[in-house]
Amino acid sequence: MTNDRRTACPVRRYGAGLAMASGAFLAAMIGLATAHADDVDDLFSQAGQDLTQGVQALDHVPATSLDVGQAAALATQETIQTGPALSLLDKAETFQAGLPAADQTNPLLLDVDHQLVQAYAGLLDADQGFLAAAQAGDLGTGVTALPAELSLLDADLAVLSADFNVGVTDLVATFDPAILTAF
Repeated sequence: MTNDRRTACPVRRYGAGLAMASGAFLAAMIGLATAHADDVDDLFSQAGQDLTQGVQALDHVPATSLDVGQAAALATQETIQTGPALSLLDKAETFQAGLPAADQTNPLLLDVDHQLVQAYAGLLDADQGFLAAAQAGDLGTGVTALPAELSLLDADLAVLSADFNVGVTDLVATFDPAILTAF
């Protein structure tokens, strides 16, 4: 009985040490990601890359695996991503490029820009999930197709929300640039 206790104690110590080390590593990686993504140009570039990769993923969805409704939803999704989503991203990038350099690194703008990047990354994930479901044959009729289709809708709504936040922040900054220094 005492042997089990002696061997269990070092295992717990090693497990706790491993957990602490992985926590420190994760914190360092988050710090690096935050430090790397503090440039507005980098943020918009990442969002644009995610949007492009999402469209490419949708282009690879085998049309033969879709029923009529799913094919229409796929076409609508591609239209959204190559039209309004791209246009909103371009307009936000153009507006913020016209701001003074000090305002471009403002925490308020960076926060909404980070939200936008996360939304476009979510859109890419949903597009890739839809492609994977189509390739696996999981887009049958009925309930089996629902998760993939709902993930696209959820990602679209997240992008819409993030674009709205960026637009409102940009609008407020246009009418009252002093708001940027209040944060």
